[in-house]
Amino acid sequence: MMASILDRKLHNTELLAPERLDLLFRVANQAEKLGMNIYLVGGIIRDLLLDRRVEEMDVVVEGDAGKLGLRLHNEHGGKLTRHHRFKTATWFYSESGALDLVTARSETYPTPGALPVIETASILDDLRRRDFTINAMAAKVEKEQPGELLDIFNGRSDLDRKIIRILHRRSFVDDPTRMLRALRYEQRYGFRIDDGTSECMNSEALKILSGMSGERIRYEFESILREKHPAGMMRRAQELGLLRAFNPELPAFNPSYELLLESVPPIEFGISNEPLALGMAIWLADVSPQQIRQIARRLDFPRRLSIVCLSAAEIRSWLPGKSQDLKPSQWTENLEKHPPFAIYVTWLLSQAAPLRDYLVNWRNIRPHATGETLIALGLPPGPQYKRLISRLRRAWLDGEIHSEQEERELLHKLMDQG
Repeated sequence: MMASILDRKLHNTELLAPERLDLLFRVANQAEKLGMNIYLVGGIIRDLLLDRRVEEMDVVVEGDAGKLGLRLHNEHGGKLTRHHRFKTATWFYSESGALDLVTARSETYPTPGALPVIETASILDDLRRRDFTINAMAAKVEKEQPGELLDIFNGRSDLDRKIIRILHRRSFVDDPTRMLRALRYEQRYGFRIDDGTSECMNSEALKILSGMSGERIRYEFESILREKHPAGMMRRAQELGLLRAFNPELPAFNPSYELLLESVPPIEFGISNEPLALGMAIWLADVSPQQIRQIARRLDFPRRLSIVCLSAAEIRSWLPGKSQDLKPSQWTENLEKHPPFAIYVTWLLSQAAPLRDYLVNWRNIRPHATGETLIALGLPPGPQYKRLISRLRRAWLDGEIHSEQEERELLHKLMDQG
């Protein structure tokens, strides 16, 4: 019965794109030729059963995922990358498409919070290493249809009851980042973390979380901030004591900023959306630059992320003291030192009109005259080039000139003055 339900859902184009289904059966056919079994595991099963569109497809191989990847590469082309340490392979079957192949494996943790030691195992062992029951379901794929649902932890029942439940009581000790994932799933699906799982978010797990690498923790925050509705997740992280567990300097998330996390830059701003930078900069908006630097070191921020957060904080620090009588050229001189995205974040927080004017208009204003213009006028190259071009730009920004003819007249006047 469950096999037929999964089959119908796999063929529902609103849930799974037809090209993905075709890809899946191609993989299954090649696996069969190699005497291997492949399974749909985790997210794809969960989302199909919830009638949600599948955004990611995990294929687990009982056998050698790298060998299957090589067979797919040889038969269908594309590119192949093998990850021997983790017994996985990524088959890039087209310019824009990639499929991860994962060897069914078991995991043991030499110390709490450490990266696991991986061993090849059966699909049942693979399910036992998963984080939550709703992610520990699988279905074998063969003869262009899924087999019976493998559900040894009653994940289907937890889906029906809208519960997030870990597989064993030491789960958060083995990998404390699962606590952040728990609240992410809880908020995404409108579920609740069950009482037994909440009890395991205890001082022992939080202590181990506090010692984990910044990169691993930042990855979980990246995942939260890329969700459609991250504000609730940040609020829950705060309620559960996760924000300060690994760094007491981390501030509480300001609830008045919640809606800003879902903002997208207006087209006229001419900048791309950066969900992680947006979320982090808003989260740290009321924090001093010194604290931001400490947090950036703790979470191992990439350089770009550090710059955006620090720039947004710096702009906010002097914004209230800036007179609204400042000329556009003065605003531009101050703002062009900072990344446009940091200015956008500050505009979201302050709604200061000059910030919007800068992003939409002022930063794009340039005089017609260039260095070649000055050479043609017989002016010897030198520092005066930059001074003259900058002066012309200020004149445009501040409304002193309004046409190319007026610019030429001002340029000649400036040159005559030396």
